[in-house]
Amino acid sequence: MSLVGINALGIKINVTDLSEAEKSIFSDHWKSCVSQPHDSPDITISREPISWLTAYEHLTQQVTRRAIEANLGKLMMFHAAGLQFSNSDDVIGFVAPSGTGKSTLTATLGKHMVYVSDEVVAIDQNLSVFSLQKPVSLIGRNEESFKGHLGPEHLELLTDLSSTPRLAALVVLNRVTEKQKPSLAQMPLENAVLDLVPQMSGLGLLPEGLDKLCQLINKLGGVFEMTYSDAADVTPEYLAETTSELRGSAPLVWKHIPKNQPNKSTHDFRIAQSSYFDAIEINGHVLVLDRGQVRMLGELASAIWLLLPTTNSSAELLETLEAKFGSHENSEQILNHVLEDLKLQQLIELVPSE
Repeated sequence: MSLVGINALGIKINVTDLSEAEKSIFSDHWKSCVSQPHDSPDITISREPISWLTAYEHLTQQVTRRAIEANLGKLMMFHAAGLQFSNSDDVIGFVAPSGTGKSTLTATLGKHMVYVSDEVVAIDQNLSVFSLQKPVSLIGRNEESFKGHLGPEHLELLTDLSSTPRLAALVVLNRVTEKQKPSLAQMPLENAVLDLVPQMSGLGLLPEGLDKLCQLINKLGGVFEMTYSDAADVTPEYLAETTSELRGSAPLVWKHIPKNQPNKSTHDFRIAQSSYFDAIEINGHVLVLDRGQVRMLGELASAIWLLLPTTNSSAELLETLEAKFGSHENSEQILNHVLEDLKLQQLIELVPSE
C-alpha cells in the first residue's frame, strides 16, 4: 500500500493505505498540496476499507476538517472561498454558508483569479493567508472516481499563488434568484460581526476573539456584502475597483468589554452575567460571544447586562436604570421582562452571594 504527503494550512498530513492507482488519482486532484511523505506528520489519515468513490470523498473531507481542527485557536479561519488577484498578493475571502454558491463562484472566477481555497480562508495576525488548494466540492457533479470533488487543474483554475498571499477584503455573499448585476456595499460593523461569526471556526478559542475580529475588519477597511445572481457576472476588475472605492468609507467604532469581577452583594443571591467568551459594544448594543454563537442585545438589555458586574440586585438595577433613562409607571415590570429574556438566552443567572 502507498501513502501521500499533504501540506494543508501549514499542517503536515500523511494519507495512507492507498493502492498505487488510488495514490495516482488522489495525488492528481490534490496536486497543489502534495509533498513527499512526511517522516514526522502532524496527522495521519487512513483510507477506509470501503468503495473508492466513497473513500475518496471521505479522505478529502477528513484532510480539510483535520487541518482546520489543528489550527483552532491559532489562526483566524472563515468558512469562505479564497481567490487572489493575478500579479498581486491580495486575496479576497468570499464568506457564506455551505451550499450557497461559494464553490460555483470559485469554479467561475478562479479562471481569472488564483485559487486559494473553496472551503476556508485562514489568516494569522499579520493577515497572511494559509492556502488550501484542495479539490473543489461542486454539488451535483459526480464524475467517475471523484464524486464531485475535482482538482483545481481539472476545472482549469489558476493555482500559481504569490509567495506572500495577504487578505485584502472579506465579502459576504448574498446570492439571489432574480436576475441582478453584482453590487457591493459596505456593511455596518455590527451586521458584519453577526454574519461573520457563524462562519468562523474557533473564534472562542482566541483570547478576546470579538475584539480581534473587529480589529481585523478595521484593518481591511470594512466588510462588504455582494448581492448577485450569476457568478459569471462577477469580474476581478469590478471587485478590485469597487472594494477600493468603498474601503474605509464609514468609520468603524466599537468598545471591547473586559471581564470585571462582580462586587459583593448584600443579598443572599445576586444577578450575574453568565460565563461567556468575549463581548463588545457597538452603538450602544452589546454583542456577546459564547460557544461559537454571537448575540446582539437591545439598548435596554445592553444597559442592564453592562451593569451586572457592579450592580447585582433587581432593586439596585431599577434605581440605576431610572436615573439613566427616567422613571416609568411600569419600570419594574419592564425590568423583570428583560431580565427573564436575558435568563432564557442564558446570558444572566442567579447565583449565591459570596
